[in-house]
Amino acid sequence: MKEKLKYIYDDIYRWLVFAEAKNLAFITICLVIVENIISNAFNVESQWFPVSVCIVIFLSLCCILMICSMIPFLNNSKFVKKCAKSRYHKYKSSSNTIFYGSIFYKYMDNIYRNIIVQSYCNDTNLNKFEEDLIQQIEETAAVALIKIYFFDTTIKILLLGICSLLVTIMICA
Repeated sequence: MKEKLKYIYDDIYRWLVFAEAKNLAFITICLVIVENIISNAFNVESQWFPVSVCIVIFLSLCCILMICSMIPFLNNSKFVKKCAKSRYHKYKSSSNTIFYGSIFYKYMDNIYRNIIVQSYCNDTNLNKFEEDLIQQIEETAAVALIKIYFFDTTIKILLLGICSLLVTIMICA
């Protein structure tokens, strides 16, 4: 049982590392673009200044949202968990005990431990290490899904920004 739990934890942890790396890369790219636009803002023709302002606003908003995804203990926020749960409802009916999205739903419904015991363990009595590992799997899956939720939300805001930028360009041109 312990080896299976360690495998699940390692897989979930890799997803968490991937989500954090993706979010940090996005923050870095946005900040570089914002810095470049701001440093060249005075060299821009006056008709393109609104476009620059629009880009800076949306990229700054994206950066702020991504920086929020780096706040420790996000998984303790009931509001954030509720938002993530409503966004990823497709995982609710999944019987997968390894995928972080499915684990998050089972964790939110307080049934993941029971599913793990039924699926992988003949004995319903788990030792302290196994209990702690199951709890760690649940928490790590929640954090990974929340970070991916922040990334998805930020991408939607960025797409909205691109659309508004195109409208602004059409008006300015």
